[in-house]
Amino acid sequence: MGQECLSQKRVILRLALAVVLAGLTAVLTCGCGRRPNPYEQQLSRAVEAGVRGQELFSEGQTRRAERSFNRSLEMHAGLDDPAGTAKQLNNLGAAAAAREDLAQAATYFRQALFVNEQLGDVAAAALNLANLAALAEKTGDRLQAARYLQDALNRARLSGTPQVLGQILCQAAGAALAENDLGTAAALLAEAAPASAHPAVRGPWHYQQGRLHLAGGDLHQAGAFFHQALAADRTALNRLGMGADLLGLAEVEEKQGNLGQAFLYASRAFRLYLAGQRWNQARQSLETLRRLNQMGRLGQDLPALEQQLQAARKTAAPCPGEVDPKQGAVGRRQ
Repeated sequence: MGQECLSQKRVILRLALAVVLAGLTAVLTCGCGRRPNPYEQQLSRAVEAGVRGQELFSEGQTRRAERSFNRSLEMHAGLDDPAGTAKQLNNLGAAAAAREDLAQAATYFRQALFVNEQLGDVAAAALNLANLAALAEKTGDRLQAARYLQDALNRARLSGTPQVLGQILCQAAGAALAENDLGTAAALLAEAAPASAHPAVRGPWHYQQGRLHLAGGDLHQAGAFFHQALAADRTALNRLGMGADLLGLAEVEEKQGNLGQAFLYASRAFRLYLAGQRWNQARQSLETLRRLNQMGRLGQDLPALEQQLQAARKTAAPCPGEVDPKQGAVGRRQ
């Protein structure tokens, strides 16, 4: 059962990277005393719309985030800015993946990949491939996931961008851990160590180190790494990463026989996912809570948590008359 939890957390972490991987377009700066021209003004608005979408996505407001991403996409396209267009296609892919529309997510990621390849942006293309790898794994196509991830890793090494390389190395280490290949995972994390000081890499790197030590039976070190990952992800406001870190800590406590403490960590992950409207992760965290409650005879009121999940999903349901996202409408979200 613990192995199943780890497998889900790996998927969560990889998809949690998706928006971070898109990056932020630099805000335009103008020379002292010079007013921005009309093109610069519109480009600045396009960037602002994308940044706002990322903020909303981080808060779990995926429908509103998609609207901002689509608005930014339209503006970048209208300005003939292919790099900005590719960034928003990647962001839309991340949003589609968050609401489990994996086919639409793959379409967006492939579109972004095509544009970045034509632009010669090796680092951005590597990130698109890493997101496609995460989707392929989620659908159970491990062979295709491995191909995408290896291609992403090769390009990341060529890109000369430490942050991108560090992120993808962490994802590759997670894939190796899924296959119980601890040696390969350790080597990949050692290669990623120089980039681990970067805010976008610090959380994933410590999280995967926690998993590596957990798999090796060193519970003390595993817990220490998960705590460091949680602190890093909290600083970066990576809520999905925080949830995975908390579930890692729950597993450490469970293996040490501290079922009450394990329940507390898992309940924190549940509430975090609930607040962020990550329904699948919340549901899986609830399953972990059920198991811990039964094993430890903790007597916790799990039906109340189930009711909270159902009520939250009902509150967040699309408004009557809103277009079904499955029909491919712009501005979709669940």
